[in-house]
Amino acid sequence: MIATTAYLLALALWIPLAIISAAQPTLRRRLLVPLVASVIAASYEAYMSLVWAPTVVNPIRVDALLVMFALGAVDAIVGFGLLADGRGRSGRRLLMVSGLLCLAVPALVIAAFASMRLDTALHDRNRDLARRFRFEANFRDDETEKRAFGELKPGKNPWAGYYLGIGDDDRFAHLVVNDEGAFWIYHSQLYESKGTGRPGSGANDAFEGVGDGREVARLRMTLRRQEGGPFLLDVDVGNIPNSAAPRAAPMRKTAPPRFPRPSDGRDQVRFAGAFSATYGELNNGFWLTQVWLWESDGKWWGQYLRDHYTHGDEREFISTERITPACSEQCRVLSFTTSRGPVVLTRLSETELTAAMAGERNQVTLKRGEELPGFIFDLAPLATKKENQEWIEALTTAGMITWKVP
Repeated sequence: MIATTAYLLALALWIPLAIISAAQPTLRRRLLVPLVASVIAASYEAYMSLVWAPTVVNPIRVDALLVMFALGAVDAIVGFGLLADGRGRSGRRLLMVSGLLCLAVPALVIAAFASMRLDTALHDRNRDLARRFRFEANFRDDETEKRAFGELKPGKNPWAGYYLGIGDDDRFAHLVVNDEGAFWIYHSQLYESKGTGRPGSGANDAFEGVGDGREVARLRMTLRRQEGGPFLLDVDVGNIPNSAAPRAAPMRKTAPPRFPRPSDGRDQVRFAGAFSATYGELNNGFWLTQVWLWESDGKWWGQYLRDHYTHGDEREFISTERITPACSEQCRVLSFTTSRGPVVLTRLSETELTAAMAGERNQVTLKRGEELPGFIFDLAPLATKKENQEWIEALTTAGMITWKVP
Protein backbone atom coordinates (compact mmCIF):
# COMPACT_ATOMS: atom_id res chain seq x y z
CA MET A 1 0.00 0.00 0.00
CA ILE A 2 2.80 2.41 0.91
CA ALA A 3 4.68 1.52 -2.28
CA THR A 4 1.57 2.20 -4.36
CA THR A 5 1.06 5.57 -2.67
CA ALA A 6 4.71 6.52 -3.24
CA TYR A 7 4.50 5.55 -6.90
CA LEU A 8 1.27 7.42 -7.55
CA LEU A 9 2.60 10.53 -5.80
CA ALA A 10 5.78 10.41 -7.87
CA LEU A 11 3.74 10.15 -11.08
CA ALA A 12 1.33 12.94 -10.10
CA LEU A 13 3.91 15.32 -8.64
CA TRP A 14 3.94 17.35 -11.87
CA ILE A 15 0.38 18.56 -11.18
CA PRO A 16 1.06 20.59 -8.00
CA LEU A 17 4.45 21.65 -9.35
CA ALA A 18 2.78 22.92 -12.54
CA ILE A 19 0.26 24.88 -10.46
CA ILE A 20 3.06 26.44 -8.39
CA SER A 21 5.02 27.26 -11.54
CA ALA A 22 1.99 29.00 -13.00
CA ALA A 23 1.40 30.96 -9.79
CA GLN A 24 5.08 31.91 -9.39
CA PRO A 25 6.81 32.07 -12.81
CA THR A 26 10.18 32.80 -11.18
CA LEU A 27 10.21 29.24 -9.81
CA ARG A 28 9.70 27.50 -13.16
CA ARG A 29 13.38 26.94 -13.77
CA ARG A 30 13.87 25.52 -10.26
CA LEU A 31 10.96 23.12 -10.65
CA LEU A 32 11.61 22.11 -14.24
CA VAL A 33 13.63 18.94 -13.52
CA PRO A 34 11.20 17.19 -11.10
CA LEU A 35 8.21 18.40 -13.15
CA VAL A 36 9.55 17.00 -16.43
CA ALA A 37 10.71 13.78 -14.74
CA SER A 38 7.22 13.25 -13.31
CA VAL A 39 5.57 13.95 -16.70
CA ILE A 40 7.88 11.46 -18.46
CA ALA A 41 7.24 8.80 -15.80
CA ALA A 42 3.47 9.35 -15.93
CA SER A 43 3.50 9.04 -19.73
CA TYR A 44 5.59 5.87 -19.48
CA GLU A 45 3.18 4.37 -16.94
CA ALA A 46 0.20 5.25 -19.13
CA TYR A 47 1.80 3.40 -22.05
CA MET A 48 2.72 0.35 -19.94
CA SER A 49 -0.74 0.12 -18.33
CA LEU A 50 -2.93 0.88 -21.33
CA VAL A 51 -0.89 -0.43 -24.27
CA TRP A 52 1.65 -3.02 -23.10
CA ALA A 53 -0.08 -4.73 -20.16
CA PRO A 54 -3.16 -5.93 -22.13
CA THR A 55 -0.85 -7.84 -24.50
CA VAL A 56 0.63 -10.13 -21.82
CA VAL A 57 -0.75 -12.52 -19.19
CA ASN A 58 -0.15 -11.59 -15.54
CA PRO A 59 2.45 -8.88 -16.24
CA ILE A 60 5.15 -8.49 -13.59
CA ARG A 61 6.09 -4.81 -13.28
CA VAL A 62 9.62 -4.76 -11.82
CA ASP A 63 10.20 -1.64 -13.93
CA ALA A 64 7.79 0.31 -11.71
CA LEU A 65 10.18 -0.09 -8.78
CA LEU A 66 13.07 1.24 -10.86
CA VAL A 67 11.00 4.25 -11.94
CA MET A 68 9.94 4.91 -8.35
CA PHE A 69 13.51 4.81 -7.02
CA ALA A 70 14.79 7.03 -9.85
CA LEU A 71 12.10 9.63 -9.23
CA GLY A 72 12.78 9.43 -5.50
CA ALA A 73 16.47 10.25 -6.06
CA VAL A 74 15.68 13.20 -8.36
CA ASP A 75 13.02 14.60 -6.03
CA ALA A 76 15.28 14.23 -2.98
CA ILE A 77 18.08 16.28 -4.56
CA VAL A 78 15.73 19.01 -5.78
CA GLY A 79 13.67 19.01 -2.56
CA PHE A 80 16.65 19.57 -0.26
CA GLY A 81 17.86 22.36 -2.55
CA LEU A 82 14.49 24.10 -2.44
CA LEU A 83 14.29 23.88 1.35
CA ALA A 84 17.80 25.26 1.71
CA ASP A 85 16.96 28.26 -0.50
CA GLY A 86 13.62 28.93 1.15
CA ARG A 87 14.65 28.60 4.80
CA GLY A 88 14.51 31.85 6.77
CA ARG A 89 13.60 34.03 3.83
CA SER A 90 10.40 36.02 3.69
CA GLY A 91 8.24 35.56 0.63
CA ARG A 92 9.75 32.18 -0.18
CA ARG A 93 6.86 30.11 1.16
CA LEU A 94 6.26 28.47 -2.24
CA LEU A 95 9.89 27.32 -2.27
CA MET A 96 9.32 25.55 1.04
CA VAL A 97 6.03 24.03 -0.13
CA SER A 98 7.66 22.82 -3.37
CA GLY A 99 10.57 21.35 -1.44
CA LEU A 100 8.27 19.46 0.93
CA LEU A 101 6.23 18.13 -1.98
CA CYS A 102 9.39 16.85 -3.65
CA LEU A 103 10.73 15.33 -0.42
CA ALA A 104 7.43 13.53 0.21
CA VAL A 105 8.29 11.19 -2.67
CA PRO A 106 11.65 9.88 -1.35
CA ALA A 107 10.22 9.75 2.18
CA LEU A 108 7.43 7.44 0.99
CA VAL A 109 9.89 5.46 -1.14
CA ILE A 110 12.06 4.82 1.93
CA ALA A 111 8.97 3.85 3.95
CA ALA A 112 7.82 1.55 1.13
CA PHE A 113 11.25 -0.10 0.95
CA ALA A 114 11.23 -0.67 4.73
CA SER A 115 7.71 -2.09 4.50
CA MET A 116 8.70 -4.42 1.66
CA ARG A 117 11.69 -5.62 3.69
CA LEU A 118 9.41 -6.41 6.62
CA ASP A 119 6.88 -8.13 4.35
CA THR A 120 9.65 -10.19 2.74
CA ALA A 121 11.02 -11.21 6.13
CA LEU A 122 7.53 -12.22 7.29
CA HIS A 123 6.91 -14.10 4.02
CA ASP A 124 10.21 -15.99 4.36
CA ARG A 125 9.45 -16.80 8.00
CA ASN A 126 6.03 -18.15 7.08
CA ARG A 127 7.46 -20.28 4.29
CA ASP A 128 10.01 -21.75 6.69
CA LEU A 129 7.28 -22.42 9.23
CA ALA A 130 5.03 -23.93 6.55
CA ARG A 131 7.63 -26.53 5.62
CA ARG A 132 8.09 -27.50 9.26
CA PHE A 133 4.37 -27.50 10.03
CA ARG A 134 3.58 -29.65 7.00
CA PHE A 135 6.41 -32.10 7.70
CA GLU A 136 5.46 -32.49 11.35
CA ALA A 137 1.77 -32.82 10.52
CA ASN A 138 2.51 -35.58 8.01
CA PHE A 139 4.22 -37.56 10.76
CA ARG A 140 1.66 -36.76 13.49
CA ASP A 141 0.47 -40.35 13.82
CA ASP A 142 0.08 -43.57 11.83
CA GLU A 143 -3.19 -42.48 10.22
CA THR A 144 -1.88 -39.09 9.05
CA GLU A 145 1.36 -40.63 7.83
CA LYS A 146 -0.57 -43.06 5.67
CA ARG A 147 -2.75 -40.23 4.36
CA ALA A 148 0.34 -38.21 3.39
CA PHE A 149 2.59 -40.91 2.00
CA GLY A 150 0.62 -44.12 1.60
CA GLU A 151 1.78 -47.42 3.03
CA LEU A 152 5.42 -47.34 4.20
CA LYS A 153 5.63 -50.99 5.23
CA PRO A 154 7.31 -53.17 2.57
CA GLY A 155 4.88 -55.32 0.62
CA LYS A 156 5.17 -55.08 -3.14
CA ASN A 157 8.20 -52.81 -2.74
CA PRO A 158 10.99 -54.10 -0.46
CA TRP A 159 12.50 -50.58 -0.34
CA ALA A 160 9.44 -49.00 1.27
CA GLY A 161 10.11 -47.18 4.51
CA TYR A 162 11.62 -44.10 6.14
CA TYR A 163 15.34 -43.33 5.82
CA LEU A 164 17.24 -40.82 7.95
CA GLY A 165 20.28 -39.02 6.57
CA ILE A 166 23.30 -39.67 8.79
CA GLY A 167 25.94 -37.78 6.83
CA ASP A 168 26.78 -34.08 6.58
CA ASP A 169 24.92 -33.47 3.32
CA ASP A 170 22.03 -31.12 4.17
CA ARG A 171 20.32 -31.89 0.87
CA PHE A 172 19.34 -35.38 1.98
CA ALA A 173 18.10 -35.30 5.57
CA HIS A 174 15.05 -37.54 5.07
CA LEU A 175 13.90 -40.03 2.45
CA VAL A 176 10.44 -41.58 2.36
CA VAL A 177 9.55 -44.43 -0.03
CA ASN A 178 6.08 -45.95 -0.09
CA ASP A 179 4.97 -49.40 -1.15
CA GLU A 180 3.75 -48.13 -4.54
CA GLY A 181 7.18 -46.68 -5.41
CA ALA A 182 6.52 -42.99 -4.74
CA PHE A 183 9.36 -41.22 -2.92
CA TRP A 184 9.97 -37.92 -1.12
CA ILE A 185 13.44 -36.44 -0.50
CA TYR A 186 13.74 -33.73 2.17
CA HIS A 187 16.49 -31.16 2.65
CA SER A 188 17.50 -30.44 6.26
CA GLN A 189 15.41 -27.27 5.94
CA LEU A 190 12.56 -29.50 4.72
CA TYR A 191 12.47 -28.45 1.08
CA GLU A 192 10.80 -31.35 -0.70
CA SER A 193 11.47 -33.17 -3.97
CA LYS A 194 9.22 -36.04 -4.94
CA GLY A 195 8.97 -38.61 -7.69
CA THR A 196 8.30 -42.25 -8.48
CA GLY A 197 10.54 -45.26 -8.83
CA ARG A 198 10.83 -49.01 -8.64
CA PRO A 199 13.35 -51.69 -7.68
CA GLY A 200 16.13 -51.95 -10.25
CA SER A 201 16.92 -55.03 -12.30
CA GLY A 202 18.72 -57.81 -10.52
CA ALA A 203 18.19 -59.22 -7.08
CA ASN A 204 16.66 -56.07 -5.59
CA ASP A 205 20.08 -54.42 -5.61
CA ALA A 206 18.78 -50.86 -5.88
CA PHE A 207 15.74 -48.62 -5.95
CA GLU A 208 15.72 -46.21 -8.91
CA GLY A 209 13.45 -43.21 -9.32
CA VAL A 210 12.81 -40.05 -11.32
CA GLY A 211 11.42 -36.67 -10.26
CA ASP A 212 7.77 -35.83 -10.69
CA GLY A 213 6.87 -32.27 -11.72
CA ARG A 214 8.44 -29.55 -13.83
CA GLU A 215 10.86 -28.35 -11.17
CA VAL A 216 12.41 -31.78 -10.60
CA ALA A 217 11.65 -33.44 -13.93
CA ARG A 218 15.36 -34.16 -14.50
CA LEU A 219 16.01 -35.56 -11.05
CA ARG A 220 17.34 -39.10 -10.95
CA MET A 221 17.87 -41.01 -7.72
CA THR A 222 19.26 -44.41 -6.78
CA LEU A 223 19.11 -46.00 -3.34
CA ARG A 224 21.58 -48.84 -2.83
CA ARG A 225 22.36 -51.29 -0.09
CA GLN A 226 25.86 -51.35 1.31
CA GLU A 227 27.24 -54.49 2.89
CA GLY A 228 28.03 -53.87 6.52
CA GLY A 229 27.11 -50.21 6.33
CA PRO A 230 24.29 -47.70 5.76
CA PHE A 231 22.22 -47.38 2.61
CA LEU A 232 23.65 -45.01 0.01
CA LEU A 233 21.50 -42.43 -1.79
CA ASP A 234 22.73 -41.04 -5.12
CA VAL A 235 20.81 -38.05 -6.51
CA ASP A 236 21.47 -36.27 -9.80
CA VAL A 237 19.30 -33.17 -10.17
CA GLY A 238 20.29 -32.95 -13.84
CA ASN A 239 19.88 -29.20 -14.29
CA ILE A 240 23.07 -27.65 -12.90
CA PRO A 241 25.65 -27.03 -15.69
CA ASN A 242 29.21 -28.10 -14.91
CA SER A 243 28.20 -29.43 -11.50
CA ALA A 244 30.38 -31.95 -9.72
CA ALA A 245 29.52 -35.63 -9.83
CA PRO A 246 26.84 -36.46 -7.26
CA ARG A 247 28.14 -37.71 -3.93
CA ALA A 248 26.40 -40.65 -2.28
CA ALA A 249 24.67 -39.74 0.97
CA PRO A 250 24.55 -42.37 3.74
CA MET A 251 21.02 -43.13 4.97
CA ARG A 252 19.79 -45.30 7.84
CA LYS A 253 16.45 -47.07 7.59
CA THR A 254 14.55 -46.53 10.80
CA ALA A 255 11.11 -45.96 12.29
CA PRO A 256 9.47 -42.74 11.06
CA PRO A 257 9.54 -39.76 13.45
CA ARG A 258 6.44 -38.75 15.36
CA PHE A 259 5.19 -35.24 16.17
CA PRO A 260 1.95 -35.82 18.09
CA ARG A 261 -0.33 -32.84 18.59
CA PRO A 262 -0.22 -31.96 22.28
CA SER A 263 -3.59 -31.52 23.92
CA ASP A 264 -4.75 -31.38 27.49
CA GLY A 265 -8.38 -31.73 26.51
CA ARG A 266 -9.03 -28.00 26.85
CA ASP A 267 -8.64 -26.85 23.25
CA GLN A 268 -9.94 -23.31 22.70
CA VAL A 269 -10.64 -23.82 19.00
CA ARG A 270 -13.23 -26.07 17.36
CA PHE A 271 -12.78 -27.27 13.81
CA ALA A 272 -16.30 -27.16 12.40
CA GLY A 273 -15.24 -29.14 9.34
CA ALA A 274 -14.42 -29.02 5.66
CA PHE A 275 -17.41 -28.91 3.29
CA SER A 276 -17.47 -29.09 -0.50
CA ALA A 277 -19.57 -29.70 -3.59
CA THR A 278 -19.24 -29.90 -7.36
CA TYR A 279 -22.04 -28.52 -9.53
CA GLY A 280 -22.81 -26.87 -12.87
CA GLU A 281 -21.52 -29.73 -15.04
CA LEU A 282 -21.31 -28.52 -18.66
CA ASN A 283 -19.08 -29.44 -21.62
CA ASN A 284 -16.71 -31.57 -19.50
CA GLY A 285 -16.32 -28.77 -16.97
CA PHE A 286 -17.75 -28.10 -13.54
CA TRP A 287 -17.70 -25.66 -10.63
CA LEU A 288 -16.31 -26.56 -7.23
CA THR A 289 -16.82 -24.81 -3.91
CA GLN A 290 -14.94 -25.85 -0.77
CA VAL A 291 -14.80 -24.24 2.65
CA TRP A 292 -12.97 -24.94 5.93
CA LEU A 293 -14.40 -23.45 9.15
CA TRP A 294 -13.10 -22.89 12.68
CA GLU A 295 -14.78 -21.30 15.71
CA SER A 296 -13.67 -20.00 19.09
CA ASP A 297 -15.77 -18.05 21.61
CA GLY A 298 -18.41 -17.35 18.98
CA LYS A 299 -15.89 -15.96 16.45
CA TRP A 300 -15.59 -17.73 13.09
CA TRP A 301 -12.84 -17.85 10.49
CA GLY A 302 -11.92 -20.11 7.62
CA GLN A 303 -10.55 -20.72 4.15
CA TYR A 304 -12.62 -20.65 0.96
CA LEU A 305 -12.20 -21.91 -2.57
CA ARG A 306 -14.48 -21.53 -5.58
CA ASP A 307 -13.40 -22.06 -9.19
CA HIS A 308 -14.20 -23.78 -12.48
CA TYR A 309 -12.34 -26.95 -13.49
CA THR A 310 -12.19 -29.26 -16.50
CA HIS A 311 -12.15 -33.03 -16.17
CA GLY A 312 -8.76 -34.52 -17.02
CA ASP A 313 -6.81 -31.25 -16.68
CA GLU A 314 -3.86 -30.68 -14.38
CA ARG A 315 -4.49 -27.38 -12.60
CA GLU A 316 -1.54 -25.64 -11.00
CA PHE A 317 -1.29 -22.79 -8.49
CA ILE A 318 -4.59 -23.53 -6.75
CA SER A 319 -4.95 -21.42 -3.62
CA THR A 320 -7.61 -20.51 -1.08
CA GLU A 321 -8.67 -17.18 0.40
CA ARG A 322 -9.20 -16.22 4.02
CA ILE A 323 -12.74 -15.58 5.26
CA THR A 324 -14.09 -14.14 8.50
CA PRO A 325 -17.80 -15.06 8.56
CA ALA A 326 -20.33 -13.09 10.56
CA CYS A 327 -22.85 -15.34 12.28
CA SER A 328 -26.56 -14.85 12.83
CA GLU A 329 -29.56 -16.91 13.91
CA GLN A 330 -27.49 -18.47 16.71
CA CYS A 331 -24.67 -19.00 14.22
CA ARG A 332 -26.79 -21.22 12.01
CA VAL A 333 -26.16 -18.70 9.21
CA LEU A 334 -22.65 -17.56 8.29
CA SER A 335 -22.10 -14.73 5.81
CA PHE A 336 -18.88 -13.37 4.32
CA THR A 337 -17.49 -11.68 1.23
CA THR A 338 -15.04 -13.31 -1.20
CA SER A 339 -13.24 -12.27 -4.37
CA ARG A 340 -16.23 -13.69 -6.28
CA GLY A 341 -18.81 -11.82 -4.23
CA PRO A 342 -20.90 -12.41 -1.10
CA VAL A 343 -21.61 -15.89 0.24
CA VAL A 344 -24.20 -17.03 2.78
CA LEU A 345 -23.84 -20.44 4.38
CA THR A 346 -26.75 -22.03 6.23
CA ARG A 347 -26.08 -25.05 8.41
CA LEU A 348 -28.59 -27.84 7.83
CA SER A 349 -26.77 -30.34 10.05
CA GLU A 350 -23.29 -31.22 11.26
CA THR A 351 -22.59 -32.73 7.84
CA GLU A 352 -24.37 -30.38 5.40
CA LEU A 353 -24.47 -26.68 4.54
CA THR A 354 -26.30 -24.77 1.86
CA ALA A 355 -24.40 -22.01 0.08
CA ALA A 356 -26.01 -19.02 -1.61
CA MET A 357 -23.28 -17.50 -3.80
CA ALA A 358 -23.14 -14.46 -6.05
CA GLY A 359 -23.48 -15.48 -9.69
CA GLU A 360 -25.08 -18.83 -8.85
CA ARG A 361 -28.84 -18.89 -9.34
CA ASN A 362 -29.56 -21.85 -7.10
CA GLN A 363 -28.31 -22.69 -3.67
CA VAL A 364 -25.64 -25.39 -3.55
CA THR A 365 -25.52 -28.09 -0.88
CA LEU A 366 -22.04 -28.61 0.54
CA LYS A 367 -21.36 -31.89 2.28
CA ARG A 368 -18.67 -32.69 4.83
CA GLY A 369 -15.49 -33.76 3.09
CA GLU A 370 -13.03 -32.47 0.50
CA GLU A 371 -13.71 -32.86 -3.21
CA LEU A 372 -10.34 -31.20 -3.88
CA PRO A 373 -7.60 -32.94 -1.84
CA GLY A 374 -4.12 -31.68 -1.04
CA PHE A 375 -4.73 -28.96 1.53
CA ILE A 376 -4.18 -30.08 5.11
CA PHE A 377 -6.06 -27.34 6.92
CA ASP A 378 -7.98 -29.93 8.95
CA LEU A 379 -4.69 -30.76 10.71
CA ALA A 380 -4.31 -27.23 12.08
CA PRO A 381 -3.73 -27.12 15.86
CA LEU A 382 -6.71 -26.37 18.08
CA ALA A 383 -5.10 -25.44 21.41
CA THR A 384 -5.40 -21.65 20.96
CA LYS A 385 -6.75 -19.29 18.33
CA LYS A 386 -3.32 -17.63 18.00
CA GLU A 387 -1.54 -20.93 17.34
CA ASN A 388 -4.26 -22.06 14.93
CA GLN A 389 -4.16 -18.86 12.87
CA GLU A 390 -0.35 -18.76 12.83
CA TRP A 391 -0.39 -22.29 11.44
CA ILE A 392 -2.99 -21.46 8.79
CA GLU A 393 -1.19 -18.21 7.88
CA ALA A 394 2.05 -20.12 7.30
CA LEU A 395 0.40 -22.87 5.26
CA THR A 396 -1.43 -20.38 3.03
CA THR A 397 1.73 -18.31 2.43
CA ALA A 398 3.15 -21.26 0.52
CA GLY A 399 -0.16 -23.01 0.06
CA MET A 400 -0.63 -23.32 -3.71
CA ILE A 401 -1.12 -26.88 -4.87
CA THR A 402 -1.54 -28.81 -8.13
CA TRP A 403 -4.60 -30.95 -8.77
CA LYS A 404 -4.98 -33.63 -11.42
CA VAL A 405 -8.69 -33.17 -11.98
CA PRO A 406 -10.54 -36.52 -12.17
